[in-house]
Amino acid sequence: MRPIDRGEAPGEFEEYGDAKEDLVARLGLYCSYCERPILTNLAVEHVRPKSLYPELELSWDNFVLGCVNCNSTKLNRDVVRNDFILPDQDNAFRAYVYTQEGAILISEDLTEEVQEKAGKTLWLTGLNKFPDEFEGEEF
Repeated sequence: MRPIDRGEAPGEFEEYGDAKEDLVARLGLYCSYCERPILTNLAVEHVRPKSLYPELELSWDNFVLGCVNCNSTKLNRDVVRNDFILPDQDNAFRAYVYTQEGAILISEDLTEEVQEKAGKTLWLTGLNKFPDEFEGEEF
């Protein structure tokens, strides 16, 4: 998970979807959580769910870009910012180790408290699922 910097708000938005063009211009066509390049179905994602925090629905500081997988895994789970490693507030890249097999592991160089936050973030986004779950199945 790479850290992101969305910068200052470019203005106010009537609908949160209106922020997509500005977010893409600043962050690229990537999911802010899994970093996959997404050319279609990339959504304006609310770090803190708009269903739980309606006052943040149009807040630039609550927007990142999310793919269908990360966004649907995250759902409307409550996000208390200090309980997670988030790409828009932390150096999220240093929190994880990426294996050649595609697994994302928590860095052992972190304190126990930060490791716990990193683990909660992987769970929140579904990035804790190991790619060999389909081992033995033929495609």
